Amino acid sequence: MESRLTKYDNQVFELDRDLESVSGELDAMRAAQEELKAEVGSLEMEVARVKAKFSDEINKMEEDKLSTQRDLESFRKSEQIYREDSEKMLTVLKQKIVSKEYEITAYEQEL
Repeated sequence: MESRLTKYDNQVFELDRDLESVSGELDAMRAAQEELKAEVGSLEMEVARVKAKFSDEINKMEEDKLSTQRDLESFRKSEQIYREDSEKMLTVLKQKIVSKEYEITAYEQEL
């Protein structure tokens, strides 16, 4: 009977030692898990920061694009007005030339 008790004592000792080993491994895994959680949190913050940075840059580019489009539209309107004014002035000048030609012709006929 004593040999049985010794055998059980040895088994209990081995199981206790295995339990301590597993417990140590579990503690190490929990610590590693906490480190990974902290790293994931840090990476999530970095991702949010980068997203915000690019979002700001994209918004600025969109604003620049809209501003450029407005400037281009304004330029096109100015160009159209200039062109119309130039055509009107050209027409007036042509009319003045024709009028002067008639005056010259009339003056030549008087002489």
